[in-house]
Amino acid sequence: MIIDQLYGKLILLGQFLPGGGETLLNAFLGLGTAAAQTVLQFLHRGRQQEHGGSAREHPADIGSAVHIDDQHDHLTGRQPLFWDNYPVNDAEMVDELHLAPYAGRAPELAGKCRGIVLNPMEFAHLSLIPLLTAADFLNDPTGYQPEKSFDRAVCETVGAELLPAVRRLAEFCWKSCLTHSGFHYRYDAPTGRNASFEAAYEAGTDVLCAYVRESRRLFQRLDASAPAAFRKECQRWLDTAAAFCTAAENLLAAGDDTALRSYLYRPEDVMKPEAARILALSARETPQKRKDNR
Repeated sequence: MIIDQLYGKLILLGQFLPGGGETLLNAFLGLGTAAAQTVLQFLHRGRQQEHGGSAREHPADIGSAVHIDDQHDHLTGRQPLFWDNYPVNDAEMVDELHLAPYAGRAPELAGKCRGIVLNPMEFAHLSLIPLLTAADFLNDPTGYQPEKSFDRAVCETVGAELLPAVRRLAEFCWKSCLTHSGFHYRYDAPTGRNASFEAAYEAGTDVLCAYVRESRRLFQRLDASAPAAFRKECQRWLDTAAAFCTAAENLLAAGDDTALRSYLYRPEDVMKPEAARILALSARETPQKRKDNR
């Protein structure tokens, strides 16, 4: 996906998806009037070959690019066009799901580059959410509010009634280049986290158990009511998020850690640090203390 002219329109979108799947073009056209505000064109996106190197060299690190592009202008005689490797989850990132709103990019980029290239996931309907938030940023970099933009994108693509469930799923799948976490940042300290989990964790076992129960109910509703195309694309991560909730509840409410220990071996990168923390918390508590807390 190419978005050009930061204070202008979204002018080029699209890709052919493998396996005969729907294209981003069709997904955007499904939005109705929202699609009329954009100009769409097909691009063929080949599978990106990921190379080695330190995490700090990852192409998504354009948040501080405003500090380096003056030298680029001097050497090349023109402003740069930035490639931002989000929300794609190919190659080593196949176990991550990137739904979070576009964030961590300085508003000053509007005057420092000719445009930004975004790389969508192979999942057309899931990609719409982060891509629509990126469009909001590019339309108004200084006034952009990621969470409000995310809410609008979900309401437009999935439906307002499922907003709490999609938001919770995005929180569970918080790892990405935007938070300096996930595969490419596996040796770095992440700058992001699941804030709703952290609040529940700090509040104690009862609140944490209520949090995972609520999350499980939200995911059940999403599984039952989400548009078929959206659900099909996110099913793998939705099932994993629900499995985390069930396993965590088994430990917090019944003292059985078997399922949560097994959960750590699932391939999907969903709430694994949080699962390890719940296991560690449980190990520090005696059965009688857990009973007293409840």
